[in-house]
Amino acid sequence: MTVVLIIFTATIALYVLNRFPMGAVALASMLALISCGCISASDAAGSICNNTTLTMASMFVISAAFSKTSFLSRLSGKAGRIAAKKPRALAASYALAAFTLSQFIPTTTAVFALICPIISSQCKKIGIRYDKMLHGTALVVTSGAFTLTPIGPYAANYIENNTMQAYYGIEGFLNTPFTEMILKLPAAVFAILWAVFVSVDSASADPVSSDSVSTDFSLDVPAPTDSAGISASKDSAKKTAALAPVSCRDNTVPPQTAPKASNLTKFQDASVMILFFIAVVSLVARPSTLDTWVIPCAAACALVCLKVLTEKEALLALNMNVIIIYASSTAMGKALVASGVAGKIGDIVFAALAGNQNSFILGASFFFAALILSSLVYNRAVGRILIPIVLSTCFRLGADPRGLVQMCYIGSMCTLLTPASTTLVPMLTQETGWGMRELLKHGILPSLCLCAVTVIPGMMLYPAFR
Repeated sequence: MTVVLIIFTATIALYVLNRFPMGAVALASMLALISCGCISASDAAGSICNNTTLTMASMFVISAAFSKTSFLSRLSGKAGRIAAKKPRALAASYALAAFTLSQFIPTTTAVFALICPIISSQCKKIGIRYDKMLHGTALVVTSGAFTLTPIGPYAANYIENNTMQAYYGIEGFLNTPFTEMILKLPAAVFAILWAVFVSVDSASADPVSSDSVSTDFSLDVPAPTDSAGISASKDSAKKTAALAPVSCRDNTVPPQTAPKASNLTKFQDASVMILFFIAVVSLVARPSTLDTWVIPCAAACALVCLKVLTEKEALLALNMNVIIIYASSTAMGKALVASGVAGKIGDIVFAALAGNQNSFILGASFFFAALILSSLVYNRAVGRILIPIVLSTCFRLGADPRGLVQMCYIGSMCTLLTPASTTLVPMLTQETGWGMRELLKHGILPSLCLCAVTVIPGMMLYPAFR
């Protein structure tokens, strides 16, 4: 347990100091966990190569190809005219698109992997900064995911919750298909409003310096080559460098230097649109005989075979930094759970709340407990730690568990404070160049607001004690 805590603390400290590339810190952290016997090499390998990482990488490649299409070029032109007059309208379109996709695609990772490159590409082409807009959109994806529960992939969640309550001997508090939706709606609405109003205003208020570009977290962009493999001119290489992510200090790209869409043939253009549609539909439909990554991966390979993307472009689009940070965060979460650190935190929460009978204090406490835990271990692990504590506490106190359980679920989903929170954070830092300081600076206030807008109406509708 002590070794895991030391490695975890050192990793977070290096993230905050921002002296080394995030991917390098993440890889060193995972290697330290393996070397000290905190996790096995097979567990570490499973964190790198799994259904989530393969889906994420495939969607990166598909999105890179989609950014070359004539459809996106036309859309960028319209977006530029909208942004010049109504930047909030542009932000609203992104936020609503993210919210809609996150209702049907069963993983938030795939949603953000799909929409993130499109947002940054459009913003670069029309010359507006995109870091805050991406953060606001990520907040919508996490906080608004699966809000419309009855029509989403987790429509049967209420049955699972009722089964768990019965297992702990809790009776008389049945969940319905709409229980989760009612409690999630305030957080989703708040996230959309934040993305449309606050994120846009804060982006326009920040000064932009032409000398402040940072590429600490970006991948090296290879110089373009012609068909014979001969390097292109230095001027072309400089233009290609504009593709590299820039820091939060300068996310405005002059329109004349922004990357332009390639001249695809009509056949290639149509192929990209068809394959893009097939990949998205496969994520929504989830064929029972195939893993989630299979169809997107096949689509990504097809796009390279059709020469929509060169091999180098496809490799660059994979964003290995994001994959490594995600794998390291997953490995750290496994180590924290296996070592008992996460369980100790849960025990502390239970001891502190055992004698409390104020619904709002209980709701806020479990929300923040989930928020903090999901900043340390992956959010999927938070449910396994906190939900049993909630149910056992409610059984002992004779309390209604429905609102408290949802506080845990929502609190674990709406944090963007550390790379361990969700796979969206590594993608966000890779695209914007943000470090831990920026994540905390822009993430603490919306987290506090989300607690208020979730706990107050939630515990009024489903109080723990009546």
